[in-house]
Amino acid sequence: MGGDSIMLEQKLKNILRASFHNDFSLEKKRNNIFQIFVPIYHEDGDMMDIFISPSDNDSLVVCDYGMTLMHLSYSYEINTPYRENMLKTIIVENGAQFDNGNIFIKTAPDLLFENIMQLSQVLMKVSGMKYIAARTPTTPFYEDIDNFIFKNLNKFSPKKDFSPLEKHPEYVVDYCINTLRGSFFLFTIRGNEKALSSVVSVLTFQKNNLPFTSIGVHDDYTKLSHANQKKMMNVMDKQFYDSNSFMENVPDYLSRVAI
Repeated sequence: MGGDSIMLEQKLKNILRASFHNDFSLEKKRNNIFQIFVPIYHEDGDMMDIFISPSDNDSLVVCDYGMTLMHLSYSYEINTPYRENMLKTIIVENGAQFDNGNIFIKTAPDLLFENIMQLSQVLMKVSGMKYIAARTPTTPFYEDIDNFIFKNLNKFSPKKDFSPLEKHPEYVVDYCINTLRGSFFLFTIRGNEKALSSVVSVLTFQKNNLPFTSIGVHDDYTKLSHANQKKMMNVMDKQFYDSNSFMENVPDYLSRVAI
């Protein structure tokens, strides 16, 4: 679907009228790019910015041209590795795509209404990221570690959420750091459940004869049960008992053992 902008506008109106009836308006922004105004709103009452443009093979693209992130940025800092990863996860897991700030879905014309509604749900979830953060009552342990690793250990090209066993993707390493002296599998641990899952992962990797050094980074080691503390001592090659200890000492540790 492309070429004549007037014909495209009329065709879009015919498609949208069948779904939204007359509860919408369509405004041409520039050649073959149209903004649709429908009663779908952000939490603060502002209407969502949704645009439609032609794509290849008679398909359409429904997108926001980066307006949702601009809107979110007024009250929420998005530019940290942890939050950027959370953003991409929300977008991909909800069936949309992401490119340079633009959140979009490609659609066939007969599925335009369904994909406008799907995109609006994605945009609502992205806008709600600040409320997810506000509902988190504990210290930002995982976010702090994530920021530190990608800022201070980036020379090792760390891989996040790494699955070393192709046939068992359920066993995940929080961060894999590859060095000249081998791989370091780093596990971030808050609470007994994460401690146990980390132990199981390490034992599974060992059973499969993977060469690696395991590192446990705790939010607070003293809050683990005595049994889990003992398991961690038996399984982990190296442990940092809180995030401050990790951030202060891991660069020197890796310089000594990995380079």
